[in-house]
Amino acid sequence: MKQPILGVTMGDPAGIGPEIVARAAAEPAVRRDSRPVVIGAAATMHAALTLVSSP
Repeated sequence: MKQPILGVTMGDPAGIGPEIVARAAAEPAVRRDSRPVVIGAAATMHAALTLVSSP
């Protein structure tokens, strides 16, 4: 079965939204069951992904 596209807005770039979206998109179940697409500034999401993946 084809995975549905899951569009998510990242919210306020200066808020906690980008980090929450990055953590949710990294969840194996989310990636297994859908194709998450984040709507927002790419540079902000890149920074959030870097923050989430750092120890």
